[in-house]
Amino acid sequence: MGMSNQREITGNATNEPISAHWKKQIFEGYFGLALGRNAVAVVGQHQGVIEYKKNKDSQPTFGIAILSLNDGTILWQEELPASPVWWGVALDREGSLIIAMKDGSILCYGRK
Repeated sequence: MGMSNQREITGNATNEPISAHWKKQIFEGYFGLALGRNAVAVVGQHQGVIEYKKNKDSQPTFGIAILSLNDGTILWQEELPASPVWWGVALDREGSLIIAMKDGSILCYGRK
């Protein structure tokens, strides 16, 4: 008998399966995410993932979006000036979001 690669997530005393609360597709490709107390920040590539794979001269665009954990509502969204690095996203305890970019720069979003 082969073993299944599928794993069921359970999170309550009765071990009942957990189902998705919401589903949202903001980007065509994702570079990383950071989970906060009430929201998740996702960094990704807007359009052109397929075109970029076919033609390296095309210019993909990148962005960041903050989504509510309750219902997936977009709370805030902004374009990024360049490509982020893979999983180069961090969130501090005050809610500032730091993104490492492929050009060597670091972006910090949050309250002043």
